[in-house]
Amino acid sequence: MADAQPSRDSGQDGGQDGASVVPAEVARFDALAAQWWDPRGPMGALHAMNPLRVGWIDQRVRARFGGAVRVLDVGCGAGLAAEALAGLGHDVLGLDAAGEAIAAARAHADGRGLPLAYRAGTAESLAAEGLRFPVVTALEVIEHVADPAAFRRAVDLIAHGRQGVTKVVGVEARGTQRGYARRRSRAERGRGRPAAKSRG
Repeated sequence: MADAQPSRDSGQDGGQDGASVVPAEVARFDALAAQWWDPRGPMGALHAMNPLRVGWIDQRVRARFGGAVRVLDVGCGAGLAAEALAGLGHDVLGLDAAGEAIAAARAHADGRGLPLAYRAGTAESLAAEGLRFPVVTALEVIEHVADPAAFRRAVDLIAHGRQGVTKVVGVEARGTQRGYARRRSRAERGRGRPAAKSRG
C-alpha cells in the first residue's frame, strides 16, 4: 500500500455513525491533533509507552502468524501505534472518528514509504461494510466510548471468522496505566516539570 495515501478503505466515512462515538471526546482529541507527535507534549505518556506496547503486539502477532500481517488499529488517533506497527512491516489501516487526528497521522506518515493508510470513521462503519482483518487493535480507546459493549461487538464482527484472529482491546490494563503515570510523574518532578496528561 502506498504511504498513507487514500485507497479503497482509507477515505472518509459518510458520518460518525456508531453507538460508541462520544462527540465531546472526538472534539477533544481533534484539538490535540497538532501536538500529538510532540513527545514532550500532552501525549508524552503515550510516546513513552509506545515502544513497549507495540513490541508486545508485534511479538505475539508474529508468534501466531509467522510474520507480518494486515492490522486494523481502531482509535488510532494521530498514528503513534499504527505508524510504529507499519514500521515493523505490518500492513496497517488506522481508523479514528477524530478527523483532525487522522489528518495529522497522514501528514506525519507522508513520504515515509510505509504500508500504512488512514481512514476517518468508526468500527461500526467498517463492521457494517463487511471489512475483516486478521489482527485488530484498540489501544487506549475503550475508556473513551459511550457504549463499550457495542464497541466490542463491532470489533468482534470485524475480526470474526478469520482463522487465528488476534484482537487486542485496551492492551494497557488499568494497573499498568497507573504504573506508567506514577513513573512518569516521578520523573517529571525530578526534572522540575509538571507531568503531562495522557489520552488514557
